[in-house]
Amino acid sequence: MEDGEVRRIGRVGLRDDDEDLTTLLLDWRADHSRPFYLATTARPEGAHRRRHLRTIGRRVIGVHDEFLTAPTDGNVPEDHDDVVGESALLETLEQARSGHMTDIVATIQREQDEIIRNPHAGVLVVQGGPGTGKTAVALHRAAYLLYTHRQRLDRSGVLIVGPNARFLDYIARVLPSLGESGVVLRTLGDLYPGVRATGPESLRGEEVKGSEAMVNILKAAVRSRQTAPTDDVEVLVDGHRLVLDPASVRAARGRARMTRRPHNQAREAFATRIVEALTEQYVAALTDPVGQAEDQAWAPGATDWVTWETPHARCSTPTTAPR
Repeated sequence: MEDGEVRRIGRVGLRDDDEDLTTLLLDWRADHSRPFYLATTARPEGAHRRRHLRTIGRRVIGVHDEFLTAPTDGNVPEDHDDVVGESALLETLEQARSGHMTDIVATIQREQDEIIRNPHAGVLVVQGGPGTGKTAVALHRAAYLLYTHRQRLDRSGVLIVGPNARFLDYIARVLPSLGESGVVLRTLGDLYPGVRATGPESLRGEEVKGSEAMVNILKAAVRSRQTAPTDDVEVLVDGHRLVLDPASVRAARGRARMTRRPHNQAREAFATRIVEALTEQYVAALTDPVGQAEDQAWAPGATDWVTWETPHARCSTPTTAPR
């Protein structure tokens, strides 16, 4: 750095075991590592010189220095790189490719770094032509998110979906090389636990499933399954026969759709309206003269729990009954 500080950056962070826990190696995802990737001669980011070390095992096979600001003594070495980042990047690109993708920690460019560290918490789409590094950037973003949001993502997990097993095998070593092993890799055919999809798809089928029209097809399929019964449905609660009529179910369905939420999330609004309709009937049944003996056991404003079972769930709701 311009102030004389030396920052050593690698795939994982390392500290000495002394009392001060001296930092020996900065994790490439740490904030202090950013100048290494962002610095240019126009915007040095407080850095004076950037050095790339290339190794095979424990043997150093290459050292490349890039001066981001003029040397304090005015003497620029003859063999220093004229273009920032060019030599190390080109040398990496010219290496023979193996059958597996490797990490790009040493050669991340400014534009790639901005994508990898993007703070946006929603969907991030990385676009580019073939061979432009989209997959490598996406994998390094996954590693960055695991580093930055460790506690939350350790609970929820990270899933990487690839088009086929060969692709997943090709990228499988990237995240482990960055110290991240808690990631699940799956193909589209393996997404459902315990089921492996092996059926072939026609070219026309692939075209339709990958098109924008598939969104409306799926919406129509979901709505077609949001059906209401055509006849009354009897529900037995504590000896009282309650009737759920089709109109009430349709009203509950309408309330769920008005939330504009996805089907599974809107189900809560649907279930709440159904429970309200049944609760009203249950309270009315308790105030009926036929049920007066039961009614006398209730104090004004007393709260009890109505519980019933459906084929899919056990439902409970508090109800306040008048005397």
